[in-house]
Amino acid sequence: MESKATLSLCMIVKNEEHMLEDCLKSACDVVQQIVIIDTGCTDGTLDIARKYNAEIHTFQWIDDFSAARNESIKYATGDWILWLDADERLMDESKSALEMELTKENSPIAYVVPIKNIRDGGTNYFMSDANRLFRNHQGIHFEGRIHEQITYSLKRLKGKERLSRLMIFHLGYGFEKDVAAQKYKRNEKLLLKMVKDEPKNAYAHYTLGQNYGLQDNYKEALKHYQIAINLGNLPTKMNVSLLNVTAEALLKLKYADKAKKLALRSVAMAPLQVAAYYNLYKIAEYENDDLGILKWLKKMIESNSSLAKSGKSISSDVLVDDFHLRQIAARKLMQIKQYNDALAELNYLLEKDPNHINALAIKAECLAQMGNLKSAVDLLTRLISLSPKINYYDMLAKILIKMGHFEQAIQILEKGRLLEPRNTGLLRLLVGLYGKTGKMDKAEKLLLVLNSIEQS
Repeated sequence: MESKATLSLCMIVKNEEHMLEDCLKSACDVVQQIVIIDTGCTDGTLDIARKYNAEIHTFQWIDDFSAARNESIKYATGDWILWLDADERLMDESKSALEMELTKENSPIAYVVPIKNIRDGGTNYFMSDANRLFRNHQGIHFEGRIHEQITYSLKRLKGKERLSRLMIFHLGYGFEKDVAAQKYKRNEKLLLKMVKDEPKNAYAHYTLGQNYGLQDNYKEALKHYQIAINLGNLPTKMNVSLLNVTAEALLKLKYADKAKKLALRSVAMAPLQVAAYYNLYKIAEYENDDLGILKWLKKMIESNSSLAKSGKSISSDVLVDDFHLRQIAARKLMQIKQYNDALAELNYLLEKDPNHINALAIKAECLAQMGNLKSAVDLLTRLISLSPKINYYDMLAKILIKMGHFEQAIQILEKGRLLEPRNTGLLRLLVGLYGKTGKMDKAEKLLLVLNSIEQS
């Protein structure tokens, strides 16, 4: 019986004690060898690596990621190589794919692995991919001072490229601002060198522009995006992504008309995507175009559904939660008084998850705006049983007041007061209700409490 193909995990690290353990934990059960290249650790990183029986080798950093990566694969003994950074994790649900993908074929093969990149502290994601899994002992190696790739060597070797069902989760873009700033400044230095060495390399300008964009320096980002567009030697999938980030930078600089032209050009080149529709949605928001907002939200929802089945069609695409998009659509429909359409969106969400807190809250608000106060009260009562938050008590009390049910409103507010005794908005409502129902002694006592809180 033929033995199974083996897998080596190859990494380069420097002071990653806060990140490395979770990375190694995510992959240690599927790899037979862990190679760690130390480029100058001064913290507890290497102690963590030793816990996982990693082979540790030292390499002097020379401002070249490819050189360090190639040093790591030099020590790999497995039939296949997987490479990760410390701020990445191999997602559990994707690991079963490895058994089919790690073949014994003795030829240059690389897998394109999807990467889910966290942004803005986890509020949204974008999807990218890279050749993270490849056959060892075939001459495949890394090239590029930064944003290193094996693509070029694979192409020269006439190797095969396949789509992987693995998934990598990347935390890097969600770092706290000071940590992220250090990383971006390090990358900026290397990217500037790359652009200087290769001024006609569109990819170098594209990635330098991205790095400036991540630092909110959209003016510099736009300059390099434009150079990359003018050079025009990127693959189509990457060119579409370039148009998207350029449109984003233009909108940040308030050139909405130019941004819209590029976003529509991107859509024409690749209709099955989310990023361009997201840009068009943000442009419609900037222009206060309610119908445009709804149009592009709908296109994002449709594209989300299609991409879930077929995978992304451009090099880097936005990943927006479908529930989030439909909630935004429902709120916008409520603003323009299209209540039935708003309810349709919310009911769709609640069919998927009957206890979805935000969808229940928005539906209660929608029902109240429609004048269906009893249904709103019933829904808020249920919502409070699921998630007793002060804003739900406040919303329920105000609807009960509108219905003339003052005693019930008092009961609700008193329950809310147990959660937040110093909530001045709630106390003001109670003072008014006690006064309105003739309970002046309670109103006066609460007024003293309210004055004391406001003066403290």
